Amino acid sequence: MDASGLNDAGPFFLSGSVGLTGANDRSDVIKAQTLLANTGYLNLPAPGVPTGWPSADLFSGITRLQKDNGLEADGILLPLPRNGIGPNGEGETLQRLKDTIGPRFDGYAAASPEDVDHYFAQQSRRGADESPAGPDAIVTLADQARTGAPVGAKPIVDAKPQISAKAAENRAVVADLLDDPRVRAFLDTLAGRESSGRYNVINGGQRFDDYMRHPNIKGKDSKAAGAYQFIPDTWARMAKELDLRDFSPDSQDMAALHLLRMINPGGVKDANAIARLQRGDIEGAIFAAGSQWDAFPRDASEKSGTGHLRPLQPIIDQYNRRLRDLR
Repeated sequence: MDASGLNDAGPFFLSGSVGLTGANDRSDVIKAQTLLANTGYLNLPAPGVPTGWPSADLFSGITRLQKDNGLEADGILLPLPRNGIGPNGEGETLQRLKDTIGPRFDGYAAASPEDVDHYFAQQSRRGADESPAGPDAIVTLADQARTGAPVGAKPIVDAKPQISAKAAENRAVVADLLDDPRVRAFLDTLAGRESSGRYNVINGGQRFDDYMRHPNIKGKDSKAAGAYQFIPDTWARMAKELDLRDFSPDSQDMAALHLLRMINPGGVKDANAIARLQRGDIEGAIFAAGSQWDAFPRDASEKSGTGHLRPLQPIIDQYNRRLRDLR
């Protein structure tokens, strides 16, 4: 989980506006209090834990932050659109906060209303607790003085699980191959034939805008999605073998390249698409890829696995043009 990102658990994700005229959802107010406290624009009540309840101090802090950064001082903290700051400046204040303190929240999430209520209930029963923040604790001002952790945050359990040795090896091989113009040209040709090079398309043409995961939505004929039209089962296998955490364009490229390395028609040694490509056997590489992808022919008959005619020469020409562009 990327705590500094825009996933729902991240401290920089707001479901609505916070401010004098804002929606002021309690979870959002906790996040706003947490962020402002960590930039010095809000003094949290002792022992330094957000409450989730809006206040004049919170609204004043938002306004002062905006004035100090040359932003419109309207006292409203708006959600940051997933595609960046909106055309009318929506999310600009939150983006400024993210740019300033985002790295400090790596491995942390803002506390939830339940976390806050539980914390204060415990304090009322046993008095102030100055113990260091544990896996279930909320970071207080005292904790921050000892550890440097962001005030009002919670450590995310297993935020950065260790990658397996095999996945690390697979990723290293794929990363090296992506520097080869022949490989890049082959990937671009394949994506061009499968999806017109669109990383956010579902089978049939529907678009998606959330790259956090494979959309797993039924399109015209299947749930295939992305530039290389991965079906969910294949994607899950590639994601596991490479330890991919999202469906971003970079992850799609890595998964497609890894799959091309795995395809070995007939079980012949070094007969996978990438090995053939690197030997200069572009036809063989296309045929090998065609055993997995319908956009390519699978043999000299120039037919795909589903029987569609896929003339070979236009694919070779497209590859060569792309290779020239890359070189």
